[in-house]
Amino acid sequence: MFTKTKTLFVIISLMFIFLKTGYSQAVWVEEIINKDATKILVSVESFSTEQSKELLVKIFKLNNGFGSAHLPETDETTFNYLITTSVYDEDEAKKVVTIGPFYNPQIIKKTASGNTITFVLQHGIAKNRKNHKLVIGLNKIAYQ
Repeated sequence: MFTKTKTLFVIISLMFIFLKTGYSQAVWVEEIINKDATKILVSVESFSTEQSKELLVKIFKLNNGFGSAHLPETDETTFNYLITTSVYDEDEAKKVVTIGPFYNPQIIKKTASGNTITFVLQHGIAKNRKNHKLVIGLNKIAYQ
């Protein structure tokens, strides 16, 4: 009985030591004071990551705020997209652009091949929706 108790004590002690040292990271809270970064982060509606064989694209849909559509007697909003491109598996963004404004935008199709990703972007009022292509490469982003 003594050995079982001793073994149990050793196991519990080792678990306690592991848990105590396993989570010994220093955690801190730091306020972001850059006004542009704060404005962008607060306005993010959605985020997606898309990749092809060689390219990594991150797309942030940004809300431009109430009334930005400038439609009479409404508070309708428009949206911009913030797009970053980089080589797959590298952290550093090669290009960061913003495109817009768009009224009620939706990405309805995505096609990836090699070093480009093509999106079909649909936007506009319900009775007059328009489709445009957004062709994204590592060093070039084209709106067609």
